[in-house]
Amino acid sequence: MPAWLIVSGGLASILAAAGAYLAGVSAAGAVGILLGMLLLTGITGNIVETRRVCRRVTDLIAAGDTAGAGRLLARARRKLGKNPEFQRLEKLVESGAEPEKPAIEPREPVIEPEKPAREPQKPGREPEKPVLEPREPVREPEEPQGEPQEPVLAPADPVTSGLAMTVMALILPALVPLAGLPFALALLAVSILLHVKAKLPWDRPAARIGLAVSLLSLLFFGVGVLGRAATPGGGPEIDFLFHTAGGHSLRSVVIMLAVLLGSVILHECAHAAAARISGDSTALEAGRLTLNPLRHIDPFGSIVLPIVLSLIPGAMAFGWAKPVPVRPRRYAHRRRGEAFVSVAGVAANLLLALVSTGLLLLAAAVLKRLRPASDLGAVSQLFVEIDLGDLPLAPVWETVVETLKAGILVNSVLAVLNLLPVPPLDGSRILRALLPVTGQRLLDRAAPLGLLLFLLIAFTDAVVWVFFPAVILAVVLAMVPALLLGLG
Repeated sequence: MPAWLIVSGGLASILAAAGAYLAGVSAAGAVGILLGMLLLTGITGNIVETRRVCRRVTDLIAAGDTAGAGRLLARARRKLGKNPEFQRLEKLVESGAEPEKPAIEPREPVIEPEKPAREPQKPGREPEKPVLEPREPVREPEEPQGEPQEPVLAPADPVTSGLAMTVMALILPALVPLAGLPFALALLAVSILLHVKAKLPWDRPAARIGLAVSLLSLLFFGVGVLGRAATPGGGPEIDFLFHTAGGHSLRSVVIMLAVLLGSVILHECAHAAAARISGDSTALEAGRLTLNPLRHIDPFGSIVLPIVLSLIPGAMAFGWAKPVPVRPRRYAHRRRGEAFVSVAGVAANLLLALVSTGLLLLAAAVLKRLRPASDLGAVSQLFVEIDLGDLPLAPVWETVVETLKAGILVNSVLAVLNLLPVPPLDGSRILRALLPVTGQRLLDRAAPLGLLLFLLIAFTDAVVWVFFPAVILAVVLAMVPALLLGLG
């Protein structure tokens, strides 16, 4: 069984059992959950290992090493037991035949017609002059009118299959609290299938990410459902969720800046990965498909502006990183590629917001188990700092909770803000991919005014209407632990 599957499956099993126990399940029930998750991990590992052995044995038979193929099959049978695929391959090893390959019919040789021999020239006869056909006058190349067009570049080799794209599409809905259960189960099945049938370079990493996200989503679902069942009288009143506090502490400022920096870096990495999937390797060649912050940091947008906004009372910090270089002409499908690359950044921020929500739910369940009689309503209040008093390791727990709340708020703001159809935000590129050619030209002409319009929105009352949907989204996500666990 692969080491990554053992580690991820064991860790997910332990977290699921621990989360269930902390949510109020009995010790026997938690042990049952642990054993069930470990059994599922073992079955998955058996399938993956069987497919790997079959591929390796097929390669050895094709290379003529039947002895090595026989030894590998014997070890696999002792380890994995009987399997119809192993029996079929054993027959091939005993017969010494190669695996079936598509038959290729031999092509008939092409015989060129013989050239007629030249007649010998008679003596005393003047040699014949070759007849020259009149040549057309040479025309000078016309100078191109208008702007020079860029050369059409061939797209890079594909790195993901259709199953990998299905996994990526299922990740976001799988993390929706409670309602994402069917998507999480579908994501688990498709990820296992993708790992078994992986052919392209990014298929296996996509399968592993999908498997981890599906197990994490199932863990969040279990904690939420069991915590809801163990909460007498239902959830809390909603009013306390909107209470705010004035001013910012130094800890909250540092946490907000760290979360903002990490969020914009992952936003740009998502753009680079989507561009590579669409056929453009420019960002990869420029070294932007990395989590190294030095590759993405913009001195003003990533450091100066967020610090200044964090120090202003009542202001909401936001920022940006250096844009990822792309060449839309290299996309396999230009319109589809432009839309996919633009949506990838927004999807990355929504994914981080949903992951922060699930982790906040897990942290709230642990705190409720440690202090069942305390008031934990501040866990779901975005603008109120939590105070855990004399709880052991209270500063660590407070920092974890504040970081997760900042992850919800910052990524909700970035997702909604980037959907604005104002250049140079992602929303304008999404709109450009949907417009006809005439509309694209008009949008390109208005692009220089985009920054001015954005600054006008940011420093006037219009910013309230921009950030209001983002704050509502963040508040709704932060309500999940309070509603499921009865905090208040």
